Amino acid sequence: MVRGFSKNSGLYSRGVLLFGNWKNTIGGAGLNYQELKRKGRISRYPTKESVIREIKRRKEKDLPLNAKSLQTGQFKDNSLRERASRYFGSWQRAVEESGIDYRDIAKQLPSPYPTRQAVVAGIRQRKKKRLPINARAVERGEFKNASLYCQGVKF
Repeated sequence: MVRGFSKNSGLYSRGVLLFGNWKNTIGGAGLNYQELKRKGRISRYPTKESVIREIKRRKEKDLPLNAKSLQTGQFKDNSLRERASRYFGSWQRAVEESGIDYRDIAKQLPSPYPTRQAVVAGIRQRKKKRLPINARAVERGEFKNASLYCQGVKF
């Protein structure tokens, strides 16, 4: 969704219908989508509701929600944090408006393996480095990686 246009907007709907998506629509108008996005004229989070929706989605997917994880790491999303601060005054207030107790995430350390894909990538990385990948070796062995083991068991 783009600032100023709801999904029901005639321009947005027709643009997506005729060009396939909004990015192509902008390109079809002779504008550089990436440049506009960089300048902040196109946002993934154009409304308070879109920020809350993304925070809830991240919580459902068990992705880290602490501020540091949004700034760095595998699942960083600076624009979410910035928009949340703009709309709600702070990241903490945005999280709380989403119905999540901020104390639950304030000290949350991000897992290096929060998704199935990350677990698979971790296993492949161990194999590439010729480290053992059997459960016992990953859980308790010399090349211990308890985080990988726990996330693998979880999924």
